[in-house]
Amino acid sequence: MRKSLTLAAAAAAVMLGASAHAVPTLIITLSDTGSAATATCSITSTGLQGCGAGFGVGGGNGVGNLEGLYTGTLGGYSVSFTTSQTNTPGLNSGAEINISFNSVLNKFSTGSLILSVAAHDFTLPAGPLLTLTGSQALSANLLNPGSVVSNYYVSATNVPKASTAATATTSAAAATGTATALNAPAVNWMRNPTMFSMEAIVAFTLTMGNTTGLNGSSNMESRNRVPEPMTTALVGLGLFGAAFFSRRRKAVTA
Repeated sequence: MRKSLTLAAAAAAVMLGASAHAVPTLIITLSDTGSAATATCSITSTGLQGCGAGFGVGGGNGVGNLEGLYTGTLGGYSVSFTTSQTNTPGLNSGAEINISFNSVLNKFSTGSLILSVAAHDFTLPAGPLLTLTGSQALSANLLNPGSVVSNYYVSATNVPKASTAATATTSAAAATGTATALNAPAVNWMRNPTMFSMEAIVAFTLTMGNTTGLNGSSNMESRNRVPEPMTTALVGLGLFGAAFFSRRRKAVTA
């Protein structure tokens, strides 16, 4: 009995160790389809990599969490936004990409502004089934009419940009004339085998010539539907405790 408990506890400890996450890279890409202007930036735990003017790093940048920002003019659009990636096994929301666009304004573009935020090397506790969800919120801004479409992608093969090899996708779309908050349909998906990537692509199609920037947010997460690391840790501690007291009891009776 003692041997079985010890083996079970060891297995639980291995599972807990396997749940430790890597440090994803955050890849931000902006493009104006009306002028073909583009800008890109990669952010790691050590800072900016190959980024142009306007990009920066948020105060929470570090292991398990990356934060980026951009303020500037791209093509005919004036843009200001912040974004973050979080991969925290043990929490209900284990893998997230969050975007807050503080001001998006079409000054003179004849096209759309496309914002891609991608991250790879996500991990979550062992288990085959996860759920992808997305949400979008817009402020009421009658002075900047148009539409915003958010598409959310997951790649089980961990490609740098999940949209190029999507395993699961979901989307949310809204007009900008009134305040809106909506959720994209949840989609279940399978990992292959452990690491995966996610990407949120937001398309802003706004009327040109306005003076007030659009505000809002677009967020996505993949949630594990099996016991999380904290639960595994508690089970492991319980098994270790049971093995210890079993051995101590046997020693006393001897």
